[in-house]
Amino acid sequence: MIIQGIDFPNELIKSMEENKLVVFAGAGVSMGNPTKLPSFDDLAEEIAGNSGIERDKNDPCDIFLGKIKSNNINVNKIAAEKLSESKLQHNKLHEYIIRLFGENQVVRIVTTNYDQMLEQASKCIGRKVKVFNSPALSSGNDIDGIVHIHGNVDDPEHMVLTDSDFGNAYMVEGYASRFLSEIFKNYTVLFVGYSYNDVIVRYLTRAIVKNDDFNKYILIDQPS
Repeated sequence: MIIQGIDFPNELIKSMEENKLVVFAGAGVSMGNPTKLPSFDDLAEEIAGNSGIERDKNDPCDIFLGKIKSNNINVNKIAAEKLSESKLQHNKLHEYIIRLFGENQVVRIVTTNYDQMLEQASKCIGRKVKVFNSPALSSGNDIDGIVHIHGNVDDPEHMVLTDSDFGNAYMVEGYASRFLSEIFKNYTVLFVGYSYNDVIVRYLTRAIVKNDDFNKYILIDQPS
């Protein structure tokens, strides 16, 4: 079925109709006009600023941010400030994602973004949604609302930014992995705003269960 010029697989449409869809919203969702927020890589470079800390060409951005933090730079505070300016406006894609869920359906969105543009969009179109922030996540087998799996700007201390943060969320404490594992077992998932080489996708896919029943889809702006 073609919606807004996008050819959606019938299996995905069925999941939407049955309210068994979870949308994963990545950085690309907030990069378009008028929001214009940076990608995770660009955010890391902005946080480094004029610190003089150079990034090794082989360093993923989470490791780079860890190096910056080890130099007594408060990466969480800087990131929160850059992603929560008072004049930030959501874009149409934020609204489209909210509208994927019918008025009588539960909104089920997991976002790896730290900004609150999805919340702003939901208010704009008159949808009341619950909001959960890392590490206090909702149940992965009964998700209801918008879940900031890596935290958000309201609570900079718990924003998952560095390699150490990701290691804690996905391995040491493992709260993100447990949450995702339940989602991947119980829902069809649609990834929006991600690219194949995203560092964050690497962490997300570690929690994917390996079975034939798991349905996952990703929207990209170019042929695969």
